Amino acid sequence: MNNQQGDFIHYNDFAKVITKGEIYHFGKMQSQVIKQLYEVANSNSPWLFGKELLYKAGATTMRLSDLFKSQPKWRNLIESDRRGNYRLKLSSTYPGINQH
Repeated sequence: MNNQQGDFIHYNDFAKVITKGEIYHFGKMQSQVIKQLYEVANSNSPWLFGKELLYKAGATTMRLSDLFKSQPKWRNLIESDRRGNYRLKLSSTYPGINQH
């Protein structure tokens, strides 16, 4: 079963995401991070603290870049504010942002 929000399509467990013509396949902890970010993407607070994301996903690493090192294009999907917070890059959620 899949769900769609704008150009972001995900399967129920977030192990597969399709957006902007890219297909991503995620492991269990990676998909948990994507799910957490997706759940707040349309809220007034779409940014989540990276260490909290990792903790809730059950990761032992302290950096998102370490968790997603097997995903070379992960930064096309997840945006950092350079202060430890992250959000999904969804053009339908954040109109006018520059998509790479």
